[in-house]
Amino acid sequence: MTRRFRNALEGAAGLAAGATACAAAANAVLSRRAAPLPPAIDAEQGRYDWDGGAVSYSVAGRGKPIVLLHSHNAAASTYEMKQAFQRLKDGYRVFAPDLPGYGRSERRHREYFAHTYIRFLHDFVSDVVGAPAIVVAASLSASHAILAAAEDPGAFSHLVLASPTGISDESADAPEAMRRLSAIARVPVWGQAAFNALASKASIRWFYENRVYDNPWAVTHEMVDYAWLSAHQPRALYAPASFLNGNLWGDPRAALASITAPALLIWGAGDRLNPYAQAASSLPVRESLRVHLMPECGGAAYDEKADEFAAVVRAFLAEHGAPPETEG
Repeated sequence: MTRRFRNALEGAAGLAAGATACAAAANAVLSRRAAPLPPAIDAEQGRYDWDGGAVSYSVAGRGKPIVLLHSHNAAASTYEMKQAFQRLKDGYRVFAPDLPGYGRSERRHREYFAHTYIRFLHDFVSDVVGAPAIVVAASLSASHAILAAAEDPGAFSHLVLASPTGISDESADAPEAMRRLSAIARVPVWGQAAFNALASKASIRWFYENRVYDNPWAVTHEMVDYAWLSAHQPRALYAPASFLNGNLWGDPRAALASITAPALLIWGAGDRLNPYAQAASSLPVRESLRVHLMPECGGAAYDEKADEFAAVVRAFLAEHGAPPETEG
């Protein structure tokens, strides 16, 4: 090896070490800036000591139990379900957990899988709710709810599935671009730096305005600020990394055809990530499965059109034997 080549290698190594040190310092600064995450929902707060990590949840109301399950993404938390929570708690006992690895729940340095969340749903309904539950779930969590209901039909009385992932061939597996991001996210120091960039306020706002919501005005500063804070809690990287690499995907199509619980599928007509048109031909035909398409709405109907969403859910539940409890 020539001296010039050796000097070049040493210089490159020095630059890499310096860049890594700078990235590590930037990660540390962002971590210090993130305050502890407050509850997303103004309600009674509970803590479930699940063996896969302690889970925080909000609970309010009286009546038949509803469990709200938020979606999976870099900044996911029960914040996205707070509008549905407030509108359904009148007449129902509503539970809204931060899923393991997200929000105010314990975030472990581990791999997460679809069966992690399926088992969590079984255990949460059994141990915390204590009775067959109505499940209202979004996107990939809706897929998990379908698979859980197929495993134990008696645990779930009704399913409300908002833009369920995996019904169409196009949504049956994690996109390749997400898998590439996951590979980067697993590189020490640089993975955290890449995740911080993905979860910046500018990136979060762009994602909400261009991919999730049909109407950009629906994206508020409070929403973006809470998502940023959630994504910068200690060990916030690991559940999203498992989401990106495809660990959380499952195929709910056969299960959807086999479940006996009444099911309502709600799609926003402007859903860009998981369009209804892709899934329509794959839906089973049976009397207890209904589809409601909401105009001028994206993939978060439970938030973007919360009043209409809650009214549709209430009407469906009343029609299928689960009306709200009235005062008396």
